[in-house]
Amino acid sequence: MSKSNIALGFFLTVSLNLFAQETLQEVYYSDNEPPLRIAVISDMNGDYGDSSYSIRVHKAVERIQKLKPDAVLVTGDMASGEKKGLDYKAMWKGFRDTVTLPLIQSNIPMLVSPGNHDASAWKGFEIERKIYKDEWTTYLGDYLSKNSTVKLISMDNYPFHYSFVIKNVFFMAIDATTQLELSSLQKNWLIEQSKNAQTYAHKVVFSHYPFHPLAINRENDFIADKGNVLFKNLKQNGVNLFLSGHQHAYYPAVWEGVRFIGQACLGGGPRKIIGTSKVSQYSFTIVDFESQIKVDAYPYPNFEIPVERTSLPTSLKTPKGGSLIRDDLQLKSNYKIGKITLNAPL
Repeated sequence: MSKSNIALGFFLTVSLNLFAQETLQEVYYSDNEPPLRIAVISDMNGDYGDSSYSIRVHKAVERIQKLKPDAVLVTGDMASGEKKGLDYKAMWKGFRDTVTLPLIQSNIPMLVSPGNHDASAWKGFEIERKIYKDEWTTYLGDYLSKNSTVKLISMDNYPFHYSFVIKNVFFMAIDATTQLELSSLQKNWLIEQSKNAQTYAHKVVFSHYPFHPLAINRENDFIADKGNVLFKNLKQNGVNLFLSGHQHAYYPAVWEGVRFIGQACLGGGPRKIIGTSKVSQYSFTIVDFESQIKVDAYPYPNFEIPVERTSLPTSLKTPKGGSLIRDDLQLKSNYKIGKITLNAPL
């Protein structure tokens, strides 16, 4: 397999079966099924046009290689684009060399969702979206389709929106690079995919733009969903976890009985969570799927001791209605992983 031909990453949406009611419910997860561990990385881009990556990204990849999760999800902004006249092919080569190839060498599959700096859906960025598609289509053919960990399900619109399964968890990646509502095509696809995945223990959706804003000066950057109709359908179909990027701030929350986890950045521009004065730490997130879901973010430089939840706000008001509640205040048990070491059991 030629390294120069390997395209980078893929987007992943994981659908989970956890919440049919307002209170979080335990779901069936076979004792014979080993726990699933996923690493989530996000927003690795630097200044416009950068084809190199900060030491934080390099160290995060090295740490993930040592931890050997089952897969890596990327919630967007791998390249430093969204501007005309940039060398997008050079940027993707930089990402490939820094992130994609090391993970391939460790046989860790990567599933990506597009960010606004990778493949913006706004008018004028059609060429950038084509380059993004070419990059990941090559990766699909050279590596992902041959990886035994990931079972590919609905791939007609890969690498923009698609679905896959790892162990007993169903993932859906979506194309969310603007504040607009998702297209009817994508909404109908999400509802159909989640409805048809009733046998899975958990269902996860992941995207770049979030369903709820988390950070100062990003209050208007969230996926529009009039009347929360899409969310209600996905919740009814058993989706119990949403993963997102773009806000450059880590916050683990529960809203309407469903978990929403916003990722911090590894590239430039960490932000303050709404209502706070402290900048979110650079970090990546680890998600463990058992009968329940455990989540922690691990900050630079060692990526070993998790971000303390007590350092985060207890709640955030959301324009979707009500408040996001910090997950440890809603979940009675098994909400966090804790310190991770190389030989630590799941």
